[in-house]
Amino acid sequence: MAPSTTQSLSSSRAETTKSMPFIKNLASSDRKLRTASLSSLESFLRSKRTSSRPLSQIDCLKLWKSLFFALWMTDRPLPQQSLCSSLSSLHSLLPPPSVPVWWSSFFAVMSAEWTTGIDVLRMNKFLLLVRRVLGSMLSYPKSRAYGPESCDAVTQVLREWPFETEGDLRKVPVGLRLHVLDIWVDELENAGALRDADADADQEAGKGNQEEEEEGGGGAAEFVRMIGELAEGLKRCPVKAVRERAKEAWEDERLPWNEKTKDEEEEDDDDDDDDDEEMVEGGNVQREATSKKRKQKKGVAEKMDLVDDEDDDDGDDNDNTWGGFDD
Repeated sequence: MAPSTTQSLSSSRAETTKSMPFIKNLASSDRKLRTASLSSLESFLRSKRTSSRPLSQIDCLKLWKSLFFALWMTDRPLPQQSLCSSLSSLHSLLPPPSVPVWWSSFFAVMSAEWTTGIDVLRMNKFLLLVRRVLGSMLSYPKSRAYGPESCDAVTQVLREWPFETEGDLRKVPVGLRLHVLDIWVDELENAGALRDADADADQEAGKGNQEEEEEGGGGAAEFVRMIGELAEGLKRCPVKAVRERAKEAWEDERLPWNEKTKDEEEEDDDDDDDDDEEMVEGGNVQREATSKKRKQKKGVAEKMDLVDDEDDDDGDDNDNTWGGFDD
């Protein structure tokens, strides 16, 4: 390694240690040190709201790398769940311009560690972390009245990372993509975005026109539509598993574009009733045909009995004749 490169790395580490002295202890094997460092991190992020030096992408990457190992070191389900919830809410301490960088750095670190830094025994807690962070991302626009800037902040990160359409597996592993595709509709619902989108649709239907709200930008319906377009784009992804999972998620009945209208539901009910009536009528016709066949069979049987009786009478006469002959 060149001397200049070594000096720059040493300078970077020294600067990091000076500005974020708690960062090493985030990955400590001592739980008390990790907890204390997390409190220091929260204070550090909170200070960035009024700081003249915003949080850089390098800072975010270093912090998420340390937080990755903080969760890696955490054992037992309850502490893991608590830590995942705490990490997913850290963005709320940052000024809005730094939030997309924070989320983007999270996915960058998770993508880098997904196939090499996470073993089978630890995978579940990182799946939970991704779910919690994605849930906080999809809840973010709601806390800001679905303003265009907040909606763009979320879609920008999703488009760059888990919903990236080129299928670059060196950037985002398949497993991480599939996990996000599995949970994004659930987390939209948990965030209340689907319910808010339905309310927006009902409100627009009541107005009878396409007036836009002065507050909230495009509203919840527009935000859900934007996320849906990102997911729909993955149906053309070069990776087959991603295409299939994207199609399955996009066709979820909870999404607005898959919901049936009242007229369609009534039409389906009418079709079901018609089918039931046809089945009843068909059953009646079949029963009548069966009854008719039975009557025909009964008539044939009666005629056969009459023929048998006549044959029996003829047989009696013959018996008497042969009896007389014997006599």
